[in-house]
Amino acid sequence: LTGRGVTAPQSIGMISAAAALAVPLGGVLFRITGRLKLGWILSFAFALIGAGLMLIVTTTALFQTVAGIVVMSLGCGLILPAVLTAIMAHLSFRFRGQGTGGWQTFFFLGQSLSPVLILTLNGRFGGLDHALRLVGAGAVLCLFLSLIGAIIGAGDKATA
Repeated sequence: LTGRGVTAPQSIGMISAAAALAVPLGGVLFRITGRLKLGWILSFAFALIGAGLMLIVTTTALFQTVAGIVVMSLGCGLILPAVLTAIMAHLSFRFRGQGTGGWQTFFFLGQSLSPVLILTLNGRFGGLDHALRLVGAGAVLCLFLSLIGAIIGAGDKATA
């Protein structure tokens, strides 16, 4: 945001709040799409994440940057319940607590390591926009892998 000229703490806070609100809205999207196969849901989620990231890095305008942040956050919010529900569907009741704990461990580990990854990519590839492009390309790759899984019939219904 500071790279887009946003330096006021209030503005940064409001934009961060919009992104944070988009995550639970992504959970609502899961409620709508939850009867689809997991591959289709993940494809949609990765499409949102990739589109949001690409919107962020292809504009210097604040409105489009914020729109990209919100779109990306919607995709992230959709992935969270989809993956957790799919994991729980494969665990017996006895192991669901451990499965949830393991999922949360790796989720928060990923959240903790993602700034390190972005900083590393930022330094290695010459800027934040290049780092975000790489992450966006990774999301697009995951989109295609999810589509392949959905098309060949892999994956259970997520069941919202």
